[in-house]
Amino acid sequence: AAIRCISPPVGILMALTIWMYVVALFISPETSWALDEIQSQWLRGLVSFAAGILIATAAGPRADLGRKALLAVFIALLVHAAYVDAMALYQWPQDWMQGGDFTRISGFAGGSDKSNYVTNTLFCFLFADLLIRRLRGKNLLPVDNRALWAALVLTLLSMFAERMRNGVIVFVLLLVVTALFYLLGRKSRISKTALMMSAAALLVIAIGGFALAVF
Repeated sequence: AAIRCISPPVGILMALTIWMYVVALFISPETSWALDEIQSQWLRGLVSFAAGILIATAAGPRADLGRKALLAVFIALLVHAAYVDAMALYQWPQDWMQGGDFTRISGFAGGSDKSNYVTNTLFCFLFADLLIRRLRGKNLLPVDNRALWAALVLTLLSMFAERMRNGVIVFVLLLVVTALFYLLGRKSRISKTALMMSAAALLVIAIGGFALAVF
């Protein structure tokens, strides 16, 4: 059953990978460069995807093992966010004293843009767990609510430390989608008027977030 569930995304990834190599070998004027990009960017992602499938398959029959695997990934992401915050607390006072712009913090990553990928992945963990706790009274991560909210604060600070406009856009979209899922989960308990007002408020938040990121 697990194999059938992952067959569609695996097939799509295989087809896309084959197409990338076809383009690199027969269409691209810079074959060597294109192959290097595939190896350095795409293949790493495929390895991570395969590792995730193996972990999920091994943990599938045991809920406790799955929760521990999620917790291990969550802690790794959170350590990076905390390090970004610590770097900002160290660097930004120096930037302020020198009268310059605040440095974009990259943490353990090779740049603030790559660091922001980690931050937004952590937001996905946090929003998903907060949502399921609110709607179903369950939790994905074996941590209490105070620790989860503290992690959210650290992650928000990390996003500001990285100062990536595209990252802000992704954060706004994540926030809007999370709110939509919450409203859908509570639609039987919310009046139509309140539902429409909430949808309008989400639209205003989304537009405001995009405007803030762009301008």
